[in-house]
Amino acid sequence: MISRQHRDCFRKLHTGPGARLTDEMRPHRIPDALGYTGAVGILLYKDLLRPNYSHLAFFKGYSYFLAAVGGVLTICAAIYFLTRRTSPKAMEKPAELSAAPVAAG
Repeated sequence: MISRQHRDCFRKLHTGPGARLTDEMRPHRIPDALGYTGAVGILLYKDLLRPNYSHLAFFKGYSYFLAAVGGVLTICAAIYFLTRRTSPKAMEKPAELSAAPVAAG
């Protein structure tokens, strides 16, 4: 017997363009559309603005560009999180919230 999870996964994979979308499937369509739009945009940029480049040269240049952007963004994220880091003293629980028993009296 097929589990509900497998049945839902199969339904998501085999849903055609005219099928009715369930609430579970709607969020997956937006990232797909953005990804396809980006892929088509890159191809149009290469074919219309850089027609003399070979596909290999364009791919290598675009890969280096994305690697540089990713490196810069990684460094920016590291700087951001290192400056937002709290000291170990601030991580301690206050006395009134500690789990230690309090003596009555």
